[in-house]
Amino acid sequence: MVKIIRHRYQESLTLIQVAGELHLSPVYLGALFKKNTQVSFAQYLNAHRISKSIELMRTTDKDINDIALDCGYQNANYFFRVFKKQTKMAPSEYKRMIKKH
Repeated sequence: MVKIIRHRYQESLTLIQVAGELHLSPVYLGALFKKNTQVSFAQYLNAHRISKSIELMRTTDKDINDIALDCGYQNANYFFRVFKKQTKMAPSEYKRMIKKH
């Protein structure tokens, strides 16, 4: 599952979809994933997406909304909430901070 997330984080991924592709029960796969990573599928996917968004902020001049879309978030408001929860900063604040350094 980690490999799937890392290679396909830009897609609209769900635990049910991935479990179906792997021919496993979503409940079983979710429990197995959490046992091995200590985080849920959604938490891992969001952490990976936020990591990629930070990488894009550092290496491109893309607009925050475009970065959100590039990282698999179809809803920019949801991206902003997840980003702020993980970094304690709004994406625009983080981007300004990166550009100053």
